Amino acid sequence: MKTRSRPKRNVEKQIQILLLLGALALGLTGCATSPKVSAVTPCKPQNGVFFTYTGYMTTVLELKDGHFRYWFESDAKDSDEPNYPLSGEYSTVGDTITLKHDKIFPPQSQWAFRAVNGVITLWRPDALESDKTGKNLDLLDIPFLKKYGAGSIVVFSDKPAEDLWKDRGMSSISTTPATAGQLSEQFIKLHPGGHADINEQGVSPGSRPYLPQPRATGVAEIALERRGFFFCPQYTVRITSDGRVRYFGERYVSRLGTHTGRIPEGCFQPLAEFIHEAGVAGFRDAYNSSVTDQETTYTRFVIGGTQKLISNYANSGPAALWAIEQLIDKLVAETKWDSPKKPNEINDL
Repeated sequence: MKTRSRPKRNVEKQIQILLLLGALALGLTGCATSPKVSAVTPCKPQNGVFFTYTGYMTTVLELKDGHFRYWFESDAKDSDEPNYPLSGEYSTVGDTITLKHDKIFPPQSQWAFRAVNGVITLWRPDALESDKTGKNLDLLDIPFLKKYGAGSIVVFSDKPAEDLWKDRGMSSISTTPATAGQLSEQFIKLHPGGHADINEQGVSPGSRPYLPQPRATGVAEIALERRGFFFCPQYTVRITSDGRVRYFGERYVSRLGTHTGRIPEGCFQPLAEFIHEAGVAGFRDAYNSSVTDQETTYTRFVIGGTQKLISNYANSGPAALWAIEQLIDKLVAETKWDSPKKPNEINDL
């Protein structure tokens, strides 16, 4: 099984996106801030843990005294995925290392050390080639690079490799709804392989009693989280049967941070009835597709005291699931917030 990598055109697209992100972060769109050019220089190979998390791909690489451990995950799944981590020895020539393993193929097997404004990174050959052709990281958002890497560029981290792999590059997430990444983290913990078996009742292992059921439909709580590739809105919202809303906007949304409010009176029940009639309890726990770079929407329903958590990648699920996601967004749009929106709540990384 060959470890997959992005075509060169996608690498160039990533770097172009990072250029734009850097421009926005530095205030170059209409502001008087002076350009800040990133210094990219070769540096000596060294021990450490390096990673990238792009939303569709995760790479974690640990180097120590000529030996490595390697983890890789992509949204394009194969049936013959190896068991990670892969481990072995690596060779060094100048500033470049080569991982020696029969299941790690180019370009993932070769990495060149580069310092970007003092941040230690490893570059794949395709990233180096893009840099040579002028599609380089002239304006790189360093905080963003430190937190996520850049796909074909992995960045040094002081966290243990196992923690980076477990979190898939995300920060530690609170278990109290609604917080950034809560539903996706919960799904990963319940189903580490990205999917789940369901029993004869259509309930996945790990489902548990949660809240007392309301009248008629049994739907006590509805939650939605959107996560995806660059510029996709990322937020989490939880709505309970009493109409209360708890919302966390993470990025690429107009309302950032934690907010609470209430949906219009009487709006929860019709949605709960639609969820009941659609038979959500019998839906699969995960809907996947072979396409890449698409949004994943997580929904969670507390029905009859048991929760149902669904992952819907690239709108691969039933039409009724898509409709429910849209209806939840509509309720969020109609929510009366407890506090007014602050003037400085703008898109931020």
